[in-house]
Amino acid sequence: MLTTLPSNSGQSSSSSTSSEGCAVCGDKVNGNRYGVPACLGCIVFFRRAIIKQSTFNCQRNGRCEIDHKSRCTCRFCRLQKCLLVGMNPNSIQRRDMMGPRKKRVKEEEMSPEGASSFDLSPRPPSLPLSVSNGQNDQLISLLSKLQEHQRGHHRSWFTAGGPHAPDPSFIDGIRDLDSLLSRRWGVGVDPYSFHFPPPPHSLHAGSPTSSSSTSSSNSLEDINWTGLLRPKEEVDDYYLDKLRRARKQDINVMFHLAITDSSEWGGKFPIFDELPIIYKRELLKEYAIGFMLVDQGYNTSKQNDDTLWILQHDKVYMCTDYMHGLPKQDQILPQAETKAKLHPDFVLECISTVGSPMRDMQIELYECVILKSLLLFECFNVYPKERRGEIANIRERIITSLAAYEAVEHPHDGIERIGTLLLMISNIRNCILVTCRQLHCHDVFSLMKFEPLVADVLLNRDDVIGNYV
Repeated sequence: MLTTLPSNSGQSSSSSTSSEGCAVCGDKVNGNRYGVPACLGCIVFFRRAIIKQSTFNCQRNGRCEIDHKSRCTCRFCRLQKCLLVGMNPNSIQRRDMMGPRKKRVKEEEMSPEGASSFDLSPRPPSLPLSVSNGQNDQLISLLSKLQEHQRGHHRSWFTAGGPHAPDPSFIDGIRDLDSLLSRRWGVGVDPYSFHFPPPPHSLHAGSPTSSSSTSSSNSLEDINWTGLLRPKEEVDDYYLDKLRRARKQDINVMFHLAITDSSEWGGKFPIFDELPIIYKRELLKEYAIGFMLVDQGYNTSKQNDDTLWILQHDKVYMCTDYMHGLPKQDQILPQAETKAKLHPDFVLECISTVGSPMRDMQIELYECVILKSLLLFECFNVYPKERRGEIANIRERIITSLAAYEAVEHPHDGIERIGTLLLMISNIRNCILVTCRQLHCHDVFSLMKFEPLVADVLLNRDDVIGNYV
């Protein structure tokens, strides 16, 4: 149950009348429809919390400081501050219970010429009468194919060689951002037809490994898997349909894929491709993790266990119980207890802020393409100021494509789905911060050894690349 805190007249008055920013977090004011000046984020958050009668918990006993940088870290304290500064739950109106708005243009007032240009046939009220041909956008079609291609090879990365296989940087030769950005496909290679790593059925000991002599020496097809793979009987748990717990090797693989996949995705946008490498590294620190969370959130949404977070391989999971599925010999290791304390909050945050909302809306792969593309432009400060207009045009193009898709696939609730997806971006960004915290904590306290590419991009540790064994 929601509890309204006693109004503190001094704080409420000063916050409500402030012209500097949102009374809750200090961000840019969007309106005062619920009684006090507030930004769009706090308005939407307050409305959703009241309508859904949400109950939140605070791990700091209600003592969190709420501002525009930390407002997403504790929903309990954010809601309590909304109430404290004077937001009125009784001001919230649910239009879907009141009926649709009145038509702005009455049929009888329209000229015959105007009437002929409108479709007045009965229709679901959610979406506009017509949307430009955004669903056929060539860029979005290209990105959809790229996503299919990337997802099709995730399993091979996680199954190759089992828990004792070399780290991914030793398999594909990509050990830092420079080598990743300089990687080029062999001449004449179709990036949507190659098989890398080889499909799981060819990853058995003694199976042939191909290395095309016509490809460039930097081509991903030149990887020689001989000596990297263990006998099949030793890695049965790492093949296909058996659900298994993620191990340290899988964590390195998931971050490695996050960096390589997101970099390839960003390369389809000239504005990203033309950035200096220093800005690309800064951008990928967040974007690679957000990109990964979309893939993992989609996989998580397709299963019904609220305690599991599924990685890019849809049979590899992290559980809220760190010890679940962990071999007994590993449960008694010195660092196991420390990891068990850090692990649950991280996994729960991923599930509750990304996985569960995606499951509730039954997110589709096309919508994942949209999320990945929009996330690329969330780190606004990385891009040159003179290209902000170009970014706005790209975002509009992406959202137009989404609207066209929803108009066809979900005519009855398309607008609601668009709104849910756009709001989900803030959830993903919050989860990015949680993941970064977890990553750095494991690095600082030597709870895990990260492979070179992850250390270079996400941890920005050049020393690891030279000393990694």
